[in-house]
Amino acid sequence: MSASPTKKSSIARRVRAVIATLDAHTQRALPAAQVPRSRATVLLFLTAQACAFAFFIKTVRTTLVPLVKTPEPPRIPAPTSMTRFGMTEELRRAVFRELAEAEFNERNRAITQNTWGGHAWSREDDLGYVQRARGREVASRYNLSLTQVYLVLDEGIRSRWPGIDGQPLVPTTEPLNLRTE
Repeated sequence: MSASPTKKSSIARRVRAVIATLDAHTQRALPAAQVPRSRATVLLFLTAQACAFAFFIKTVRTTLVPLVKTPEPPRIPAPTSMTRFGMTEELRRAVFRELAEAEFNERNRAITQNTWGGHAWSREDDLGYVQRARGREVASRYNLSLTQVYLVLDEGIRSRWPGIDGQPLVPTTEPLNLRTE
């Protein structure tokens, strides 16, 4: 079914009126040197603005939706006489051993390869990256949350559980020493 000729002309009049209004608005909004010279230029200008607006909306949605719609993480079970953070001490010590071993190996690798030109603080910063990656692996392997893994690491450091070298992990980090080179 096609629209009647009077309806078509009515629609055409409305479209021309909208374009004329937009053309007048554009002439007021832009400096004289940037005023579009034809209706095609006005339509191209509006199309570009619509695309930019659509890109803006898409970017805002991809940024904000995960922040708003992220489900609440599972709660850590309350401690009992046999568990803490929802794990037995045996499991907590196994998790801590893996994390301590990764830290020991990474520290030795950094010293052997003289990473970061010997800057101790930068090595510590890099160690944090390696620990986070290893923590995610351990969390996945034991079906734990990353929070539980970090709580176990904290417990092991505070309780001075031994690492693979028999010594507790160092609970401090190197102070920042600004580079002068």
